[in-house]
Amino acid sequence: MSRAEGKTPIQELSDEHVVIMDGLEMVRAAMSVVEQTKRQTPARTWETLQQAVASLAREFDKHLLKEEEALFPAVEAHLGAEGGPTEVMRMEHEDLREGMWELRRLVGESEAPEGVYEQLGETTEALGNLLVEHTHTEHHIFFPMAEALLTDAERTEMAQKFRRIEEEQEGRRSG
Repeated sequence: MSRAEGKTPIQELSDEHVVIMDGLEMVRAAMSVVEQTKRQTPARTWETLQQAVASLAREFDKHLLKEEEALFPAVEAHLGAEGGPTEVMRMEHEDLREGMWELRRLVGESEAPEGVYEQLGETTEALGNLLVEHTHTEHHIFFPMAEALLTDAERTEMAQKFRRIEEEQEGRRSG
């Protein structure tokens, strides 16, 4: 996602939450079709689910990198890292990464393995719940706090780091 004129980096992160939640809904929709057909899942339907997970994972990874490499260090410059809010956010990111890793693992086969449907449902539901809780915390507590702390110079530096991260992620996709 390119930075919209007039938006702060934190507003950009907030907008990315919408993209990530939409991606999760795409995964759920694709998974619903796969679950309805169970053992008769056509390869194309399974591939659609795999593509939805891959798309969600790309946006998710890029977003977490932006927070961890740009936002968190800027906040930590004001509040410190140990025992502060970024420590909690980083722990939540690890939980989210574990859920995303499990989702990627479950759809990583070339076709739906036996017994995967229940695991997919549980993993997607758990990941969705974590995402909702985490984004709620960021939107209502962490982001407003960060907006109040950061200087214009820090926001500009964050925006530059965001562009670097986006370019690196895009380079990995096309490379």
